[in-house]
Amino acid sequence: MDKFLDKNGLVYVLPKKLPSRMKVLEYLASKFEDGREYKEREVNALLDDHLSYKDICLFRRELVEKKLLDRTKDGSVYKKNIKEESESDI
Repeated sequence: MDKFLDKNGLVYVLPKKLPSRMKVLEYLASKFEDGREYKEREVNALLDDHLSYKDICLFRRELVEKKLLDRTKDGSVYKKNIKEESESDI
C-alpha cells in the first residue's frame, strides 16, 4: 500500500490494474466507521483527508461501484458495506 501513498501518507494515485486499484479502495473504505451513515459532504470530507489526488468524486464513485460503500438511490446517505465472511475466509 505504501507505494500508493505520498510522503504525508495520503493516496496520490488510483491505479489502473484492478488488484492494486482494489487495494487502494479497500484502504480508503477502512477509514469509514462500520454501521455509521454519512451524508455526501461527510464522505467528501473524509476522502479529502486521505487523498492528495483531489478527484474526490472519482474515488467516491469507485467506492460505490466496487460495492465498498452503499448509497441510497437519491445519493443522500452513504454507509460502509460490511463484507460478510465466506467459508473460504474462515
